[in-house]
Amino acid sequence: MDATVRELRLPEGFAGMLEDNGLPLPPLPLEAVNELEQIDEWFFATDGRELSELAGLYLEELDALFGGPGAPQGIGEGPVRYLGCGLVGRGLQSWQFRYLLDAGRLRLGLSLPWGRAWGDPEAERLSLEAACRFIEACQACLPRSGVLSVVLDAERCAWRLDTSEGDVRQQGEGLDALLDLMQGFDSGPAGIPNVNWMRV
Repeated sequence: MDATVRELRLPEGFAGMLEDNGLPLPPLPLEAVNELEQIDEWFFATDGRELSELAGLYLEELDALFGGPGAPQGIGEGPVRYLGCGLVGRGLQSWQFRYLLDAGRLRLGLSLPWGRAWGDPEAERLSLEAACRFIEACQACLPRSGVLSVVLDAERCAWRLDTSEGDVRQQGEGLDALLDLMQGFDSGPAGIPNVNWMRV
């Protein structure tokens, strides 16, 4: 085996968190896996940012959470600067599965209801599985230059494509509009031409 290849390992408690809560394994960038650590009972991240900073999911909050051009340059050998995922919330009805990724040309925030006392477990599972496929598509299809920022929750999808200098090139709302935008990028998920994508 090549000495430069590091053994990947999920952090202690991560698999248990998924199993105990019936969660699917979310798409984890390989360069971030070994950097994940448990920062709350059901939340894992590459650094110990306070969960209070993860309060909402708006593009402006992603900007504040991930910082500007002076943000850390990345962890490991890849472009990932931050990855956080798991469950946040309290009480019987406020739990959310949260996924936050700052990875070079992609900044993504996902928040979906999970394990609510009066929720529909099957609908929550299907929604999260579709969202995981969406995250994979975003990770596989990046803009040629600039940064694509996306927030997705149960009610809406908002996105913004910034230039490399930080100026807004395009912005919009809606998953269909975002997928249309991504069709103009270089490559589709797993090398599949964009015209063959199926909308999630």
